[in-house]
Amino acid sequence: MQLIQRIKTTCWLFLAIPCLAEETPPLPTLSIGHWPPYIDQSSPSEGILSRIVLDVYHEAGIEPRVTFDSWANVFQDHLKKPHHLSYGWVKNSERAKNWYYSDPIAETGVGLWVRTEFNQPITDYAHLKPYLIGVGRNTSYGQAFEDNKHTFRRAEFAQEGQGFGMLIAGRIDAFIGDRNIGEYYLSRHKNWQSKVYFLETPIFPAAPMYMVCEKKNLDCLPHLKRFNQALKQYQRQLTATDN
Repeated sequence: MQLIQRIKTTCWLFLAIPCLAEETPPLPTLSIGHWPPYIDQSSPSEGILSRIVLDVYHEAGIEPRVTFDSWANVFQDHLKKPHHLSYGWVKNSERAKNWYYSDPIAETGVGLWVRTEFNQPITDYAHLKPYLIGVGRNTSYGQAFEDNKHTFRRAEFAQEGQGFGMLIAGRIDAFIGDRNIGEYYLSRHKNWQSKVYFLETPIFPAAPMYMVCEKKNLDCLPHLKRFNQALKQYQRQLTATDN
């Protein structure tokens, strides 16, 4: 007991800070990729999803570090590091083996981008069987997609802009994509607008997006707990403002 008291006294006299300061959790590092308009590397605080996440932390008095890399490197490398988290991920059972998820942050509206002459109803995964469907590389569109993705032919693209190019050139019949992301690309390629449209379909319900971190990192759950608490407070404040 006397030893503990001497250690505390040393902190105050020689470091001029209380020992309790050492208990302050390290700041999280948010590792993300370019995914406009949700996450925009050219303007890190202005993406639709980034704005929410950073506001949540800011309101809680936390200023996280933000780093950009390819999504593949975020997945394979960054998330394995202590105090590293990432956001914008959709939940599926395979990822849940290794990751913990936050509470839902926002939703992504997924459907099919098709050429203007396409007029077939798509209400079941079986309806995709005659077509070659574009899908994002290393992208999940929810658990139903994971369960059914081997029942139809797929062609991968690196980003939605490439998907539009493949679609308009006739190399694929449709591609799975988010409405907001598609409209972002169409706003920058106006000559595409008359050639494609977004087809809503019940096989792709709205998918929540989450903050994630590696289960193997002991700091993972404490970081998610702090984020979830801040997110709830942020959402309460928004509700109060709306009312």
